[in-house]
Amino acid sequence: MQTQRWNPWSIFDELERTVFAAAGSPEWPAFDIEDNDDETTLTADVPGMTDDDIELTIAGSVLTVHGERKVKDGRYVSRRRFTGTFAKQFRIGEGYDLDHIQARITNGVLTITLSKAEQAKPRRIKLASGVVEKVKGLLSGDKQKDHQPAA
Repeated sequence: MQTQRWNPWSIFDELERTVFAAAGSPEWPAFDIEDNDDETTLTADVPGMTDDDIELTIAGSVLTVHGERKVKDGRYVSRRRFTGTFAKQFRIGEGYDLDHIQARITNGVLTITLSKAEQAKPRRIKLASGVVEKVKGLLSGDKQKDHQPAA
């Protein structure tokens, strides 16, 4: 007969899993947020889920990702992966084109792309200090403007 050691913390692990399963996991799925000049991309691993399992809505400036990961039939000895519903909300700042949000699931990865509005994209502003114009004038032979003889 083999004896098993009792782990006093196992009851807390089980309690945590049950509470998160009942209330939706605040940690799953975890999103990465990547930003560049043209767009912001949110990505999350959602293995086994399809586009029928996830719903995206935008209300005002809040993007909500709602989904459900269903329990698969079978006799489990142990089940550790999250199942149930989840909802994540992201407040979208100004400067995004909310009419052109794109989302897709590929190989178990949810990708949401928020395009930046043209006026929000960074652009270079040309400096007008006057030095460049003076140099151009000197090079073109317009030397008389700067060096007029004293009267």
